[in-house]
Amino acid sequence: MRARDAWLRQGALLASACALMLAVGLAASVAAPRPVTLEVGREVGPGTYEVPFEDANGARKALVFTVPAGIRIEAQGAHSGGSCITGFCPPPGMMFEGEGETGDDKGFTFCLDFETGAECGRGYPIARRAGDQTDRYGNPPGASASRAARAAKYGSLIDRIVASSHIKGAERDAPMSISPDGTPAGPGTYEIEGVVFNVPDGARISIPYIEVPDCPEEYWCGPMIVIDDENSDSWMALEIDTGVENYRIILPEGDAGARANALFDHIANSARLDDPVAAQRGDATGCTEATLGGSRAGNAALAVDCDALLPARDTLADDGALNWSAGTPLSEWDGVTIAGAPPRVVGLDLRARSLGGSIPTQLGNLTALETLDLGGSELTGSVPTQLGKLTKLTRLDLSNNRLTGELPETLDALTALTKVRVAGNAFTRCAPHGLWEAASHDLATLGLPNC
Repeated sequence: MRARDAWLRQGALLASACALMLAVGLAASVAAPRPVTLEVGREVGPGTYEVPFEDANGARKALVFTVPAGIRIEAQGAHSGGSCITGFCPPPGMMFEGEGETGDDKGFTFCLDFETGAECGRGYPIARRAGDQTDRYGNPPGASASRAARAAKYGSLIDRIVASSHIKGAERDAPMSISPDGTPAGPGTYEIEGVVFNVPDGARISIPYIEVPDCPEEYWCGPMIVIDDENSDSWMALEIDTGVENYRIILPEGDAGARANALFDHIANSARLDDPVAAQRGDATGCTEATLGGSRAGNAALAVDCDALLPARDTLADDGALNWSAGTPLSEWDGVTIAGAPPRVVGLDLRARSLGGSIPTQLGNLTALETLDLGGSELTGSVPTQLGKLTKLTRLDLSNNRLTGELPETLDALTALTKVRVAGNAFTRCAPHGLWEAASHDLATLGLPNC
């Protein structure tokens, strides 16, 4: 792109020329588990599976989902919808039967629909033996207690299957690899260096190189994926270690620039890390409609927040307990406050939660965050530079942890801060000037000078 090349020659992008080495020395991308085809009548244990089918238009698709540890399932067959089965009337989908992993009890049934992959019902059938006395509904003695026990035993595991379920061929199709060689690519789902993102219909992009900026130590300088819009002179960059957008350049203005902005919004909202550990846990598809309380398309900004928090859970919690999962509504997640129109995560209050991990870099993607309180735990490590992106933050509390290192100078950008609490840690060097500007702070107790 001529516009970008001129911009680089003027030195506005820090040492981007070195990125033309095409990411020599970068770690290879991590591939998610490839789904195994599951035939009707076959019983399987933990893993990622796909059930092929034809939609109403004759298109070949597949229902993809992950079975967690602790259960085994069997595909019973497709149903056409409409008829009621064990108390519910599902849309067209696939029926499954499941049991405990030891195989000693047939515990549950459920179905996944062929349109969205969503759950279309579940049940806990009762075996009837000849001579059993039954109630007026045909249930033998103890049926209600048996169902309740199995619901308690298997309900959360079924939830994890449902949370991972999606239709292959939609935006969350298995990604195709794309190389940083400038070759144009059309609509689809792509993976490069462990970052997965979607390109919408009508768009074309290319990846000319991986950028490895040479910039001052106090700023975030990790490798970034540069993505060109083939229909304008615009480009953007995603951070490889988080999948978070780092910057975008829109050229020219007008209709072409507006279309580029819309394209980059779509890419940024869909970008996620290709995480095989999450796939086995049931979080492979990230936050779902059940998590968001609506479709991802209708809650695009909230989906970005949710997709930032979900992979941050284990880094943050370590031996602490957080209920963050794709199967739990985001509005019920520990410490999370949602507000605004469109809705965003505006508060994260995890004070005194016995968190024993570190501060995740993904928190830098919560760009509507106004309050961040991680005080009173056992967090270790340094404060990530990505927190400097939280320009709407009014209250920051990291006090009384075991944090070390320097307070990054990127925190200078937090000009909306009114209250800062960072004492009770072992920070060194100096405290960024922007923190001193807050109306209320405890920086004097650290014994650090103003940067």
